[in-house]
Amino acid sequence: MRKRIVLLVAATTSVVLLAFALPLIALVRDQAKSAAIENGRTVAQALVPVVSNGDSAQISLVLNSLNEPEGISTTVILANGSAISTSTISDPDIPAIAANAARDGATTVATPSGGQVILIPVFISSGVRIIAVNISHDALTEGLLRASVVIGGLALALFLASLFIADRIAASITRPLTELAKTADALAEGNLDARATPDGPPEVHDVGTAINALAKRIGELLQAERQSIADLSHRLRTPLTALRLDAEALSDAPERGRIENDIDLLERGLDDVIRAANHPLNSDLIQLCDAGEITQLRVQFWSALAEDQDRPVTTDISDDPMPLPISADDLAACLDAALGNIFAHTDEGVGFTVTAQPWIDNMVHIVIDDEGTGLNQTSLTERGVSGSGSTGLGLDIMRRTTESTGGGLRIGKSPTGGTRLEMTFGTN
Repeated sequence: MRKRIVLLVAATTSVVLLAFALPLIALVRDQAKSAAIENGRTVAQALVPVVSNGDSAQISLVLNSLNEPEGISTTVILANGSAISTSTISDPDIPAIAANAARDGATTVATPSGGQVILIPVFISSGVRIIAVNISHDALTEGLLRASVVIGGLALALFLASLFIADRIAASITRPLTELAKTADALAEGNLDARATPDGPPEVHDVGTAINALAKRIGELLQAERQSIADLSHRLRTPLTALRLDAEALSDAPERGRIENDIDLLERGLDDVIRAANHPLNSDLIQLCDAGEITQLRVQFWSALAEDQDRPVTTDISDDPMPLPISADDLAACLDAALGNIFAHTDEGVGFTVTAQPWIDNMVHIVIDDEGTGLNQTSLTERGVSGSGSTGLGLDIMRRTTESTGGGLRIGKSPTGGTRLEMTFGTN
């Protein structure tokens, strides 16, 4: 936009300057020509008395003492055809040009060299004498080059000044727009703390103020939504506690165990909801974590429970750095959701394997295989859709976390016939 404004001003200014400069140069040229011709006529008029009354000696004396302007020479053609010229350069074509002066009367004729000749016939008793004042081309254009250079210089200076002023004005418009674009990009990336500095023309200033108000309102709405979800989740804990007490009061042990297991699943779902509701939208903008380190820590955490349930745990985690553009808490929540699914949906004694390795195209590949009977893979990644007693929220967390880095989640079959969770994370 800035470049277009400058180009528009450049085109407009150049047209205006040409419209003024060219006629001005033509006017200077005409004035120089008129001044030279007027000087020539003055010289010719001054010679009329001498040419009409004097002899050739007197005419020659007057011509030699004549103070002619530069670029002007004078020739007197006598009645017998002889010519008397001044000491300045005389045009050899003048006698031929002057031959028609007696017929045409006083006139001005152009010469082949680009000059002008003023012809004035003087009639005497013995015939016609002709005064021919030759004005050279240089005399006709005296000062034109200097004036053209001055006019051209002024036009160029005005042109450059207009470009500078246009660039400053365009910058005062585009700079605030650029800042607004940066703020909008930051908001689009989830940084709700980004604010624009209203500046520039009133219209751009108003847009900056509106963007700030919009960002503030979005933050308020998201905070209200998180608070509402968190409040709802906390309020559900009271009936859950009562439900657990009722379950513990059941005398039928299998029925009691089934209901307590369902209550545990529901509580884990509520914990995920609370965690997602309190998760800052922009927490992963500048945070990094090492995938290998976090994976190792989470496996160690779950290994204690795995040992209690006689679950064999196998790991293949690379020692190479595997930085990911997400926070350690987000990756830990993603891995906890994946490992928690194994404990929630497989029998005790079922082992699992965790692999974390650098992958192709700057990706990190984390694979979790269990040795169970496998999950129903239909719609498992859809939020709120249950499968094998699952709320589906944990798998939704895994999907959102992987996709936020440019990766993805894929559910398949492990080599032992159980479930395989393949999570890919982008490192850029």
